[in-house]
Amino acid sequence: MSPLEAADLLGVVPGAHTAEIERAYQERRAATAPDDVARQDTLTRAREALLAAAPWQPPTATSAPASEPARSPQPQPQPQPQPPYPAPSPYLAQQPYPAQQPYPAQSPYSAPPPYPGPPPASPAAAAPVRRGLSAGAIIGISLGATALLLAIVLVVVVSLVSTALPTLPPGAAPAAPSTPAPTAAPTSPSAPADASMEPYDVDGVHVRPLDNWAFELTSAQACPGAVVTVGFSSTADGDVVQEWSEPVRLDAGVPYYLTIPYSASTYDFAGIDAIQCQST
Repeated sequence: MSPLEAADLLGVVPGAHTAEIERAYQERRAATAPDDVARQDTLTRAREALLAAAPWQPPTATSAPASEPARSPQPQPQPQPQPPYPAPSPYLAQQPYPAQQPYPAQSPYSAPPPYPGPPPASPAAAAPVRRGLSAGAIIGISLGATALLLAIVLVVVVSLVSTALPTLPPGAAPAAPSTPAPTAAPTSPSAPADASMEPYDVDGVHVRPLDNWAFELTSAQACPGAVVTVGFSSTADGDVVQEWSEPVRLDAGVPYYLTIPYSASTYDFAGIDAIQCQST
């Protein structure tokens, strides 16, 4: 439908304002029977065609539809005054801190007790005089060594002679083998050359020298686990160059006889250096 046909159908001029178009549409719609649906559709198409072709205008109070009653302006409510805030109470002054009690004076540090010094050294006991081998022992050792040397020489000579002899023919009786001379046993040592040596005490034990590196030990107290230390030197009053120890059992007041074997040392002089007494 063209705008001209629509304007003629609604009874308005072409280019009418939107308010006029709406008012004419409402009047024609009210005059149409409710059951005339075709007439209502034609009026609606005419209205839409005119509204599409009508120039745009800002809405005004006069351009409002006639069916809506004009609204009277409502008075704008005035804001109610707010009650004033109560004045803040002044801050309370902070109570001063109580005065701090002074710390008690600290007692001065006491000096540590002095460390106990080493006990005073007891005067060193005079070293016992070394006992040398007796003259008989020295002679016996010398004779034994000489006999052993002679036996070795004899065995070497016999071996050389046996090697130089011609081989026996078959069936000949072999000669009886030569038997080396028996080795001479070392003689027992005789009485010591310093038999007049006086007895002495070592660690509470009375020591009396005897013959041939033998000593008599008499303890004032029982020592079931005593350890006797013997020192050897090359001279009677020389320094100890070798030691030998032997555990013994000493009963109180009972003599104990200690004999040092000749295999204990190659030096000539021996003496008791120390006796450690143990309870077990």
